[in-house]
Amino acid sequence: MDLALSVADGLREIYDLRDAIRRQRSGNRKTYLRMMEIYVELGMSESLQSNPTLQRTGAIERFTKVVNTFYQRLRKYHDMRWRDRFFKRAAMEKEREIVMDEIDRFLRMVNLASNIAVINGQAVASTNAARLFAKLEHIHG
Repeated sequence: MDLALSVADGLREIYDLRDAIRRQRSGNRKTYLRMMEIYVELGMSESLQSNPTLQRTGAIERFTKVVNTFYQRLRKYHDMRWRDRFFKRAAMEKEREIVMDEIDRFLRMVNLASNIAVINGQAVASTNAARLFAKLEHIHG
């Protein structure tokens, strides 16, 4: 629960700061939207929260770390003077790209875990269907 509150607070702060860096407004908005998509997906899907693959890899903790990193980056550059920001523009863009790469890795991990859950669900469904047909044959047969 503490992680969920930490992520929610981080996303709220990111929302407030996303337009602070003028040259990166659209990139920051896209990053924020991707983070919100992940947060909503994790919050809505109980199967993702209880998925052992995600728990083993520490994916939820990793997402929390990414949110905090992006928030700290925005806060640091928001508090800089405009001259300092002008000279640090390339470094700021590199940091944003690192955050985006981490988000992409997290999305691939979540998709992999979801695919594994779907495959396991399909295997269980086919086993249940086979049992049902066996019972029907036994009853009618």
